Amino acid sequence: EYKLFVKIRDDIKQSIKRIQDLADAVAAIDVLQSFAAVSEEYRFVRPTLTNKHIVDITDGRHPVVEKVLGHQQYVPNDVNLAEDTSILLITGPNMSGKSTYMRQMALCVIMNQMG
Repeated sequence: EYKLFVKIRDDIKQSIKRIQDLADAVAAIDVLQSFAAVSEEYRFVRPTLTNKHIVDITDGRHPVVEKVLGHQQYVPNDVNLAEDTSILLITGPNMSGKSTYMRQMALCVIMNQMG
């Protein structure tokens, strides 16, 4: 038994690079498949990337807030930060969604960079 174990171990040791490469490929496919499934389920769209220094989001949604709300209506928000925009002032009463709006914008930008 021990000799068989040593032989199998040595065979695996010789193939470790190929096994690790295969594991990396499977992991990449798993991530891409998960992105595709979530994108379809939540109706996410593929971003349009340009060389311009703008953020233009139409009907942006905060995925966590939308999930927590469940069947309640979630109101999507637009964001338009043009190249000539140096400041954006967000005002409103307490608990009106200012912080959620900013987090939503940040999440949309991060998800955009992820593809």
